Amino acid sequence: MTHKMSPLKFSKTACLFFVFILLLSPIALAKDYDGLFFMGLNLQKDVFNDVKVRRAINYAIDRKYIATKIMSEEVVPSGIIPPQMVGYNPSFESYKYNPTLAKKGIKEKMELILLHTDGVKTIAIAEKIKKDLSNVGVKVKLKQVNYSDQDKWEAELKSGRHHLFLMGYKSGFISASNEALSKPNPIELIRALFGLNGEANFTFFYDRRVENLLNQLSETNESMKSLREAKLNEINKIIQDESPTVNLFYIPKL
Repeated sequence: MTHKMSPLKFSKTACLFFVFILLLSPIALAKDYDGLFFMGLNLQKDVFNDVKVRRAINYAIDRKYIATKIMSEEVVPSGIIPPQMVGYNPSFESYKYNPTLAKKGIKEKMELILLHTDGVKTIAIAEKIKKDLSNVGVKVKLKQVNYSDQDKWEAELKSGRHHLFLMGYKSGFISASNEALSKPNPIELIRALFGLNGEANFTFFYDRRVENLLNQLSETNESMKSLREAKLNEINKIIQDESPTVNLFYIPKL
């Protein structure tokens, strides 16, 4: 695989939370994915109180360009769950690039700060987002942190000072007796990013329905695939409607 997306472990806990450093090297088509790269919206900021604004931000960003042109991926996220994971739904209706709809949802002038690391492709994504949001009347200031300064990056994310941030997260795995059969765990991916106490929940998202569904999922097992898929689809739909993130591309399994 020619894909060089070097992970830097960010969390000091046992969970698999990574900041992804996106380099210039070409990327081969990956058949397996185990993570999500996204732009998070800080829901503690008053500017994002209105869900219509959050949806407008999603419409404003050309996710297909970012996934296919910057990252050389062929899959544009159709939800928060990557391909090959239980709950992935390729027919799930996600946001399509639509600046006209974006402008309708943004009634006031906004000036936002976007936090990101200094990987070459990360910078390219940040610049593209800045341009797309500018096209719908949203001014964006970029705040760059050196990816190697792990403590500073963690402090900036936890501070809640910034309106937006770019980051990637890779799922934990459902273990199997044969390591080759171990599978990425969508439940842990969602819990970490969108659960009340999720270690990577820097959007500060909380939804009682999602919490209840996650608790119900924790009581299921591998043999209950249909039930898991149904509940994961419910979560996918809720998070899509609430729009705490702009899902940019799925992260290939290394």
